[in-house]
Amino acid sequence: MTARRKRSPASRTGRHKGTRKMLAEVFHQRGYLREPDPDRRKQDGKAYKKGYEVRLGLSTRREVSEVRRLLREVGLRPGKDYKHHSDYVVPLYGREAVKWFQSLPKGAR
Repeated sequence: MTARRKRSPASRTGRHKGTRKMLAEVFHQRGYLREPDPDRRKQDGKAYKKGYEVRLGLSTRREVSEVRRLLREVGLRPGKDYKHHSDYVVPLYGREAVKWFQSLPKGAR
């Protein structure tokens, strides 16, 4: 079994500008970030389990497949998508994913 080489976020950003723009559009339309509250983490310690997460809301299974492909193309690993009411949600976990989406241009709408 060969080990996969992990690329740094900086090396991914320049190579897939079209992909990055498409993901920015999806994120700015129906995505959001969840980050832990540092004050609450200090107060509650290990009992406070909220972590870093990006959630992308999508309408169809076809959109889910396309977005998952785009995410893998830029080196991000989407979590298992799930149905929420009449929509689908593709989650991404971890600080790296949150930072990557925070670095997206704001005017990509």
